[in-house]
Amino acid sequence: MQHLWTFAKKPTCSIANYTSLVDVIKLTERTWTVPLSNILKTMTLRLHADINVVQLCRNNNNNNNKYFTDCRHTQCYVFKYVFQNTLMKTLFQTDFTPVTLLLYQQNYYIINPPFVISPMLIDQQTHDCLQRNNFCLTQSHIKAILTNDNDIRLPFSVVLYSAYKFRVSKTAKKINPLILGLYNQPDSSIFWHVFLSPLISETPCLKLTFLQELGMHKNMCNLKNYYSTSHHTEGLLKTGRQSIDQETLLNQDFCLCDNIETNPFYVPTNHQFKNLGK
Repeated sequence: MQHLWTFAKKPTCSIANYTSLVDVIKLTERTWTVPLSNILKTMTLRLHADINVVQLCRNNNNNNNKYFTDCRHTQCYVFKYVFQNTLMKTLFQTDFTPVTLLLYQQNYYIINPPFVISPMLIDQQTHDCLQRNNFCLTQSHIKAILTNDNDIRLPFSVVLYSAYKFRVSKTAKKINPLILGLYNQPDSSIFWHVFLSPLISETPCLKLTFLQELGMHKNMCNLKNYYSTSHHTEGLLKTGRQSIDQETLLNQDFCLCDNIETNPFYVPTNHQFKNLGK
């Protein structure tokens, strides 16, 4: 929060002061651990801030850990996303410049601009546009689908996917719940399944990837759901109930009326309470 206000705020920022910035979030304090991704989802959507968390991973060309890159070295390091928000990057205007954090050995470091990195969101080759069957799907088409533009006309149906963190294309079932947009062409049975990989830049820029046939799913992304779900900072309670020895709560050697522990209490008179049964 301090870094956003001090270093990433644009001159045209509509937020008056730092107190107002904090009031936008209004996160409730919890006594248990909260996933960082839940907090970042709330911050990016409420503040319309482009916050990215990246991580270095080894790209080994000699085994199954190979990711698609243009590098021809036997072993090298590449960046991949630990967190990013495609919906915020493509649909909202932001009052802040992009903030990028590097996760290294369980510590977080802010990468100060200028820098040029292209983190991976999927282990496949990405393109500026997709071409198939003599038709080119451009980023303007993608933006029209995301904004539900009624003027768009395509000869096929398009389903747009994305993810908050790096995904492997073989585990496509994990991508299905995050469907960002759908263009339905009733006169065609052809579906293009397109995965969106945003770049870190002040102007929205997407990279496109074809996905294998995933089938249709009803888990469409609805912007209203981000504000109607349970509190984003709530998590599972980490401290369980500890068993205690059975203790005698009341001495059972006497009747309840004659028990020493109940002597401070007295029986009310008949006039203090009215019988509800009469």
